[in-house]
Amino acid sequence: MNKKNSIYCLINKIKKDYIFRTYTLASISVFVTLIFTCYNIYLGIALNTSWNISIAVYYIFLLSIKLIVLLNQKKLSKLNLPYNLKNKKTAKFYLNQSIMLFIIDLMLIAPIALLILQKKDVNYTKIAAIATATYTISKIFMATKNALTAKKLKI
Repeated sequence: MNKKNSIYCLINKIKKDYIFRTYTLASISVFVTLIFTCYNIYLGIALNTSWNISIAVYYIFLLSIKLIVLLNQKKLSKLNLPYNLKNKKTAKFYLNQSIMLFIIDLMLIAPIALLILQKKDVNYTKIAAIATATYTISKIFMATKNALTAKKLKI
């Protein structure tokens, strides 16, 4: 099979298989979050800004949660458990995930405090500002779209 056919098959599978699309896009999201984390670490070190370092720490924990969710869902999908037992394990995982998300929300106190106290130097270039805005808008759009799709499919 040539390269063009394999890319076509992959795109076709992403379009038709919701679960495969979810895992694929979640993997891409993890990769983009990793890049964004590294970018903020770089800006924090290069520009000596505490805001970028604090937001990078937030993204490190967000990346950890994303990886945990992705790996746990993959592991859970491979288990051949009865529906009620799988449902019980999922409920326990959702509780743990909620606790982790609450902790990560608390971690935003530092970057928010730096913004309120105007300790965030605005040293962004136009490219950095556009990249940050694009990343944020695309994440909001995809989260909304996925929530509506999951609601429609009753997942």
